[in-house]
Amino acid sequence: MDLEQLKKLLADHGVDISAFGIGKAKTLANLLEEVNSGETQLEVAEGILVRSVGVVSIDVYCRVGAVRMRLTEDRQEFLDGRVRKRDYLYGAVSEKMNPGEEVTNAIGRGLAEELKVSNFSVENLTEPIITSLESPSYPGLQSKYTTYEVSVNLDVSDYRPEGYVEEQGDKSTFFVWEKSPKT
Repeated sequence: MDLEQLKKLLADHGVDISAFGIGKAKTLANLLEEVNSGETQLEVAEGILVRSVGVVSIDVYCRVGAVRMRLTEDRQEFLDGRVRKRDYLYGAVSEKMNPGEEVTNAIGRGLAEELKVSNFSVENLTEPIITSLESPSYPGLQSKYTTYEVSVNLDVSDYRPEGYVEEQGDKSTFFVWEKSPKT
């Protein structure tokens, strides 16, 4: 799919793209990249265009001595100067799944891509949770999320007290540690 085809598809289904790329919203180019990579599927259900996404939401912990630390996403800084803070109730690391990808592979890939870590153990993995709502990333576009919530424990060898920064083409995501209320 190219950009013009995507614009036409969205317009044909009444999705106004004028709010894309403003405030917390992602750009039309971001959506095109998600569609072309397979991370997002666009489907028409009962005449409504729906963005379908599989997601692993990863709650990251690390025991440092007697203290259990929990990783949180502090913020995203975009190259255009926007700053986005997201308040996740669960999981600092959120990774879109590739088509047909096993959950455990998506967990490992997400941790490697976002934190550059590979030494972890899975503590808890939920059954998929399916939610439908207007996308906060793409205003006006309905989204169906199939989400797997997972808790992982990092090996202390991958613990960086200063946190982690994921650099992407259009933004940087900053992750920081806090003491966990769970012991």
